[in-house]
Amino acid sequence: MLFQRNEKISALIGKGVVNEGSFEADGAARIDGTVNGDVSVSGRLVLGREAVVNGNITAESILLGGKVQGNVTVRDRADLLSTARLQGDLTAGILVVDKGAFFCGQCRMEERKEEK
Repeated sequence: MLFQRNEKISALIGKGVVNEGSFEADGAARIDGTVNGDVSVSGRLVLGREAVVNGNITAESILLGGKVQGNVTVRDRADLLSTARLQGDLTAGILVVDKGAFFCGQCRMEERKEEK
């Protein structure tokens, strides 16, 4: 599932759009275009199959279907789909890697703290 049923996308970079510089979004976001700069999202980030990010990513969670050249840090879950291409280090609480995904870098799993 790409998004929770009631989750709304607060920002979208569409296919064919090139963003030069950093990209920040409050809430969930989706990228289908290219970002040449760092990405910071307070919620869930979805990178479509044709998405390209040349920079570091920070988010609550990520569903990665495109290409990333940079480090990825998520507080919760990182899903690397079969079309994912990640060249950089990854830090996450949960990591799910589909068959066919490419990952070149170091992985650090951080224990998630239970919320009271």
